[in-house]
Amino acid sequence: MFRQIKISSEDTNWQRILWRDNPKELVKEYRLTPVTYGTSCAPYLSTRTLTQLALDERERYPLASFATLHHFYVDDLLSGAATEKEAVELVWQLKEMMRKGGFNLRKRQSNSETVIKEVPENQNLKVVQNDEEIKILGIQWNPKSDFFSFSVSLQEQKCAYSKREVLSEIARVFDPLGLLSPCVVFMKILLQELWKLNLEWDEPIPEDLNKQWAAFRKELHLIEKMKIPRCTRGLLPSQLLAQDQWIQGPLWLNQPMNEMSSYKIPETFSFPDNALKEKKSVVTCVAKIVPLPEFIDRISSFTKLVRVCAWILRFIKNSLSPVSRTFGYLKSSELHTAVVTIVRLIQQAEFPNEIKCLVQGNPLPKDNKLLPLNLFCDSSGRRQTFKEYASII
Repeated sequence: MFRQIKISSEDTNWQRILWRDNPKELVKEYRLTPVTYGTSCAPYLSTRTLTQLALDERERYPLASFATLHHFYVDDLLSGAATEKEAVELVWQLKEMMRKGGFNLRKRQSNSETVIKEVPENQNLKVVQNDEEIKILGIQWNPKSDFFSFSVSLQEQKCAYSKREVLSEIARVFDPLGLLSPCVVFMKILLQELWKLNLEWDEPIPEDLNKQWAAFRKELHLIEKMKIPRCTRGLLPSQLLAQDQWIQGPLWLNQPMNEMSSYKIPETFSFPDNALKEKKSVVTCVAKIVPLPEFIDRISSFTKLVRVCAWILRFIKNSLSPVSRTFGYLKSSELHTAVVTIVRLIQQAEFPNEIKCLVQGNPLPKDNKLLPLNLFCDSSGRRQTFKEYASII
């Protein structure tokens, strides 16, 4: 796929190589014109090119455009359709749209014989055999049975394991869709316990954890016997094998919609004792919040904040008293008023309950952290301030 994408001519200088056919020839200098494997930008350039192709052709090939934008994983497409007719149309649109971009589809597989037969014989397009398991994003899929399966490659059984060996074997269980989540969670919890012990990588793990891992490891090969239907809802491996309804769902899901019987919800449900969860009471407390002016959060310097506030106060004063306006540099009295104003705003935002108590003449609660400061309020119009203690607060 990468070699089908041509890069801009001005960028080819960054892909210069030296080459000669045999040691006797002079070294020649070449420039690679397509996207090169191994470069950090190669995956992005390939996916971005596909995206642009889908955007350019979405009016002519809507199904293929949608599938390319949402169902492509680098150079693999994993998509489908609700009906066989729509799937055939999707295949045709994908082939034509990709051909316009210079991309030739190499292989295709489906769980529908009708879709498979639509592959033109004269096209260089490989059809994977139905009895052949193929990998889709790391998961094995058998198109004939339409089942997903897993494969696990483990080393020989040992008496003692190290943290490195446990992690290495856990990493062999590849489950991108979370179909093995009950098993994977068990392994993650065990690995978490090993991390808490601060063991060295090659140090033998404790006996109790070693027994847990050895017991789980004996059942790990059972994962290969699992057959998960592609259309499914998503336990130790032995337990998961016995959970047919968990994997396949109720039997009536396989019936045609017109033959489905109505399902009656049971009046009572029974839960195991360990399913009961702790329930905590939630108390809602409504508090009045006095928001700070927006410009305070935008200024990181207190000196600059004081000057900005002073200019705002002067503007307000000049607007209210156009006859006696103040001009020129800021005065020290204006800067002092700005500091007091900022302190009042912050006090009103951070200590609204304390100010309310002091204005009403009520004492502060005994557990209040400001009580040792022996605060009092000086009413000055709409604002109150904690005199003499503003610098402490």
